[in-house]
Parts: sequence; structure tokens; C-alpha cells
Amino acid sequence: SLWALAGVFLFGLAYLGQQQELRLQRAQLAAQEQQLKEQLETMKKQSFEDSFFQLLNLQSEIQAQLETSRIEPANNHFGVNQIPVHGKDCFQVFRDTLKTHYTGRKPAPLIAEQAATEPDPLPTERTLAIESYKQLYANHQQQLAHYFRNLYHIFKFVAESDMPVKRRYTSLVRAQLSAYELAVLFYNCVSPYGKG
Repeated sequence: SLWALAGVFLFGLAYLGQQQELRLQRAQLAAQEQQLKEQLETMKKQSFEDSFFQLLNLQSEIQAQLETSRIEPANNHFGVNQIPVHGKDCFQVFRDTLKTHYTGRKPAPLIAEQAATEPDPLPTERTLAIESYKQLYANHQQQLAHYFRNLYHIFKFVAESDMPVKRRYTSLVRAQLSAYELAVLFYNCVSPYGKG
């Protein structure tokens, strides 16, 4: 009976040892599962950032390929010179051209005699701005459309991702834009070309 009692006791110890070992294995599996989740999150973030920075690099390449010309008076004050402009500097020319179109469309102030008669309704500032942008866009459609479509898709890529802090990435894109780019982007957004 002592041997039977010792056998039961040893069986109980073995059972408790196995229980302890199972708990330890479960804890290790949970830790491995957590590590795997963290690795997957890191890989997902890394994949997203690789794609994001490739898109940002493509945007820089598109911007570098922009070409236009600025018209300046010739040194002899008879005629004009066309000076080629490349890259980011094109947006200053685009903004200046937009401003020229807008100023050219703005109606002259009415004199007293004209004000007495019923004048035609004047276009709103927004309408004048949109029409001015349409003229600029028509002249530079190939470059502006490509530039803004790619910029739109960068923001769309970030918006549709499941990254927790999207503002960090959109801030990086906005930091790349000059004041002239932002001005032209504004008019693109209020025009029919940037709808939505």
C-alpha cells in the first residue's frame, strides 16, 4: 500500500508538473503571438511608408519636369524675352499668369452716368477666379493635370490606409508644397477640375 500511495503521489506530482509546463507553453505562445502581431504591424507600416515615399518621390520628379516660360521686357524696351522656367519655379509663373488673367477679367468701375442706368449684373469674385483658372489650365493642362492627379492620389493613398496617424503623412506632403503651389492648388480645388 505504501508503494501504491507513493505511485499516486508521484502521479500527482507529474500531473502538476505537466500543468505547470502547459501554462508556461501557453505563456510562450501568447508572447510569440504578440511578437508576430508586432512584426506584422511593423511590416505593414514599412510597406506603407515605402509606397508613400515612392509616391512622394514621383511627385518630386513630376514637379522637376514642369516647364514653362516667363515673359520679360527686352533690354532695349522694344519687345519681350521668353525666359525658360523649370520645376517648382513654374508655379510662381502660373500664379502670376492667373493673377494677370483675373485682373484682365475684372470689370472697370462704373462712372456716375453708367451707374444711373440698370447695369448688367457683375460676375462674382469666385466666378472671375474660376474663369481665370480655366484659362490658365487650358494653356498648361498637360502639366497641371498630371501634377494634381498624382498629388490627389498621394492624399487618397494615405486616407484609405489603415495607418493610425494619417496627419503625420499628410503633413509631410504639405511641407513639400511652396506658397505658389498652394495658391495654384487652391484655385484648382475651387474650379470644376478639382471638384471632390
